[in-house]
Amino acid sequence: RNPRGNRQETMKEKGLAASNILLFLLLTHFASIVQVSFFSPDQFLFKYLPTPFCWISPVIFLSLYRNPLEGILSVYILIYSLAPLTVQSTGSMLLSSLVLFSCCQSLKTRFFWPGVRYFMIINALGALIFQASEATVHFIFDDYTPTLGQVFSWFPRALITPVTAYILYFPLNLIDRITQKTPLTELRQERA
Repeated sequence: RNPRGNRQETMKEKGLAASNILLFLLLTHFASIVQVSFFSPDQFLFKYLPTPFCWISPVIFLSLYRNPLEGILSVYILIYSLAPLTVQSTGSMLLSSLVLFSCCQSLKTRFFWPGVRYFMIINALGALIFQASEATVHFIFDDYTPTLGQVFSWFPRALITPVTAYILYFPLNLIDRITQKTPLTELRQERA
């Protein structure tokens, strides 16, 4: 065996993995910028629509298509990179994302089918889970209780978030193909 060839293969794999995370970061930041730019109250066109969680689709994609260790590390990298873009505390975002990640992993083991429809359904559920866990974190640590109106606003956001999930699903898959990342679920299906 050629030890130099193994080293080159390892370096190539590490480079592809780093490229994968970097492209996910760029797409997540772009989605966040779209969310802030088009759905702010100052915008004429979308000001009466509920704001979708544009940034949550990459988080859910990583939760569904990665093994638990790689997924949680990738999600935490995304959340840390998004922290400067929000007024929320990093701790509450991390804890709420951990709850979301755990719920996605649990749903994935219970039932899963590949494709955009499943991804959209999980994004709708994920929007509700994230908002409920965020309210719980704020209630426990900040002694803040959401109003009834805020709770009712969760449902329209959960209904519009799958629209952005549909749009982002294809670039997320493209990133995985470009960086030669085989999703964990496909690996399991090949072994069966």
